[in-house]
Amino acid sequence: MKRRFVFVIALVIGTMWVLSANVSALDILVDYSFDTEILESGAVSGFFNPSHSYADGSTGAQRRARLEAAADVFSANITDDLLPIVPESGNQWQLRIRNPGIPQFEFIDDLVVPADSIILYAGGRDLGGPILGQADGGQIESWSGSLEFLDTIRHRGEGSAGSFQQASDDFGPWGGTVTFTSNIVVSVDGTPTGFNWHFDETTAGLDGTKFDFQTVALHEIGHVMGFGTSPSYVAHRVVGGDPLGTENLFTGENSVAVYGGNVPLEGSPDDLKARPQHWQADLLNDTTVMDTTLRVGKRSVMQPLDWAGFADLGWEVVLIPEPGPTVLLLVALVALVVMVKRRSRS
Repeated sequence: MKRRFVFVIALVIGTMWVLSANVSALDILVDYSFDTEILESGAVSGFFNPSHSYADGSTGAQRRARLEAAADVFSANITDDLLPIVPESGNQWQLRIRNPGIPQFEFIDDLVVPADSIILYAGGRDLGGPILGQADGGQIESWSGSLEFLDTIRHRGEGSAGSFQQASDDFGPWGGTVTFTSNIVVSVDGTPTGFNWHFDETTAGLDGTKFDFQTVALHEIGHVMGFGTSPSYVAHRVVGGDPLGTENLFTGENSVAVYGGNVPLEGSPDDLKARPQHWQADLLNDTTVMDTTLRVGKRSVMQPLDWAGFADLGWEVVLIPEPGPTVLLLVALVALVVMVKRRSRS
């Protein structure tokens, strides 16, 4: 009886190990090749130039470290199985992106994206006014080849949509672009006021003269990950109110469970053009990353509600596990233990 019991435990643990080995963490590959804007009166090329020390006291290496730390937050908490994009044997495509370094579009032919990865093109320039950052998912300009290849470049095999449409129950992008402003100017009591970025790893020195870069990076990467932009986000978005757009809600199951009801989204009386893409301002005491506001001198970290939102988009979020084979195996193991004990007593 003891040998059988040990064998069963070994079998279950071995199966669990195989299953866990097949679960892949999302890898966000940051690419700075378009970060070429001439900044600081021609003194430097690029917002993330690794060999430059900037006028605000930061270095390009330090700036890159903060962006990549934000990307690592998603990589550490999301697992998914994204098909690789490998153009070959007649399967070709062209991608149009918004250049993150200069205000123009770029066309990329036959971009290769590894499995379980997305590519993040990053750069910086003067975005004008109070805009701290912006994200863009690009657009498939053209393609040729099989329908399976089209399915891969559109949604990486995620969701139940066909090749000619995006899935509304999951999201699997190739990647996207993020741009950060090189000149922060915010109106304070009607007066345009300049602010600096805070690029430090800790919040030491983050005061009323600085906006936290890592918080903004988390927010913009979140948009590349589909928050506010993907069909699976739109599927849970309800636009309402009078005038239309002033009372908007997010109805995703995970988000509702965390928040305790439908989650308020930003409101804008913009008639039928209302497209709320964020949690409501100051939601949960202004602690969430994906709301509309970032206060000067403040760092925000991903909250359970933020992660719940990404789970509702279809991402496999580690912090919000779904019952799956591993859970079922654990239940089976407990049942086997109980069964063995009962038989040993009889």
